This record gives sequence, structure tokens and C-alpha cells, in this order.
Amino acid sequence: MNTRLYLIPIIAAWLLFAACCAASGSLAQDTENCEMTAWFGQEEPYLLRDARTGRVTGPDAELMREMLAAIGCRLVFLELPWKRAIALVRAGDLDMVPFASYTVEREEFGHYSVPYRTTYHRFISTPENGLSDHSLPDFLARGGRIATMLGYSYPLGISTTLSHPAYENQIIILTSYDQQVQMLRTGRVDGIIASDTTLQHRVIKAGDVDFEIKVIDVYPANLHFLFSRKSVSGQTVERINQFLETRPSPGN
Repeated sequence: MNTRLYLIPIIAAWLLFAACCAASGSLAQDTENCEMTAWFGQEEPYLLRDARTGRVTGPDAELMREMLAAIGCRLVFLELPWKRAIALVRAGDLDMVPFASYTVEREEFGHYSVPYRTTYHRFISTPENGLSDHSLPDFLARGGRIATMLGYSYPLGISTTLSHPAYENQIIILTSYDQQVQMLRTGRVDGIIASDTTLQHRVIKAGDVDFEIKVIDVYPANLHFLFSRKSVSGQTVERINQFLETRPSPGN
């Protein structure tokens, strides 16, 4: 009997067993040490920092914690400007951002989750400027000035109009929502495009009783979590999507 031939199946089985054990141990270790970084910015009521404890709270914060806990990961928030956060996701230095609307450009460097919430952008003006009865294209065609946010991706119905070369000098790009509201209040712009969050937590809280606004148009948009392709695998995003698809639907 050839002893070498007899030993081959035994050695193969032993190697397979050892490989499976190693993989199992590695997976457990990865899960134990799994940590994901996510963008944080003050976006009431969905993301905000508790002034007393310093903890990031809000429904989106808790959802992110729950979905990462479901796959054995811990969440770490990093407070960053939005545009820089997107650049870090592209580079693989930040794992994820919430509030991401879909664009072809972002899909080149990021995995999109399934939609987790629908938001509504509202084109807002003031009756005093005489332009508040016109749609967005007519508003701009009549010389209206609009404040938008730097690095923000607007729904197609908005972005197509704003990108028209004829209106380039009428689009004022700002870095904060509070700047948008202040410029509208003081008449330095004639309109802003704001989400429900901005409308409810910045415009209404402005505290100026003479500050009358009018919502002209409403544009719905799905929001996703955007994960860096360089730091988060497609399999991980699939597991997160499974969690999101089976959870109860939240209110908008």
C-alpha cells in the first residue's frame, strides 16, 4: 500500500479544518474590533449634540448606531464640514455619511444604502420682493437671486435649473443654513432652497415676527447612507441594507 497516497486525504482534511478555524477566528476578531466613522453636523432634529453630555443624538444617530450594532460594529462620529466629509469618503478616510441624495458622481466612489428617509426641499421666498408667485425657472428668469449650500446635492428638478449658465450670477453659494436664512431675512437674496429641517429649525426659530415667508414649490428626495468604496465592502453594505429593509418604516 502506498502510504503517501493514504495520507493525502488526511492532510487535506486537516488543512481545510485549520483554514476554517483561522477564518472563523479572524472574523470574530474583525467583528470585535469593527469601528466605523461617520459625519456629524448639527441637523436638528435628526442629528444634534447633547449640550450636557456631548453625545450625538437624534433619530438618524440612533438608527446608525442600531444598524452598525446589528453587524457587530461601533459608530464614531466626526464633526466636519459637509463638503470635506464627502471628500474624505471619496478618499477612504471617512466610512460613511447620512443625508446623501443620489448622484452618479458619488456612486463612483461610494456604496449607496437603500433609502432610509424621504426629505422635502422647499423653494422659499418672501412676498415683499414681488417674485413669490413664480416657479423656480420663472423666478430666476425675472432676476431673482437664490442662496444655495456649498457641496449640497439638490433633487433633479432643482439642480437642472440652478446649473443653467444664464443664472450663474444669481446663485449665491453659502456654507451654512443660518447664512441662508439671514440673507433672506435681510433681503440680500430673494429666495432660498431649504429642507424641512431648515424651515422648521432655522427659519421658524429666527424669531422675527416681520419675517414672512412663502413656500413656492416642494421637491421630494430620497436620502441614503453613503459608504466609502475604499473602506467599506459591498458585502457589509448588503448586510446593512437587510437591516434597513426589515426595520419598521419611520416617519418622515
